[in-house]
Amino acid sequence: IVSALAKIDELDTRAEADERLVKARSDWSNCMRKQGFEYTDPSVIDAEIMKKLAAVVGSDAARAMGEEGRFSPVVFGTNTLLPYDKDALARVQVEEIATARADLDCEQAYVVDVEDKVKAEYVEQFAQENSVLLSRAQAELDQRK
Repeated sequence: IVSALAKIDELDTRAEADERLVKARSDWSNCMRKQGFEYTDPSVIDAEIMKKLAAVVGSDAARAMGEEGRFSPVVFGTNTLLPYDKDALARVQVEEIATARADLDCEQAYVVDVEDKVKAEYVEQFAQENSVLLSRAQAELDQRK
């Protein structure tokens, strides 16, 4: 199973490096830029928003913010926040929503179809090339049940 998992990780890395997907991500980045956002990789968006949130409310409190920006005392371990600039928080929230909308629009326009096609091709090729390995991994999983 370990070798099958390693090969699956390698498969994902190869698919991500496929020129069609690289171009789609570049097109996504250009789309984001046209909408006022400078991102070259969609995976960094959440971290950037969290940095901005932490700058306003503090890093511990930022980790405790739940859905819709609501404070989660369970995560934070207290029912109170230190004072923070509510207007600054509102600006971060507005930016987060605008970024998410732009990301979704650009993903739908440039990435989703290409990613689905490319990854399906790589999975099919992987399945054909590794049928014996996959059968062994399945048999091992079946024995564990």
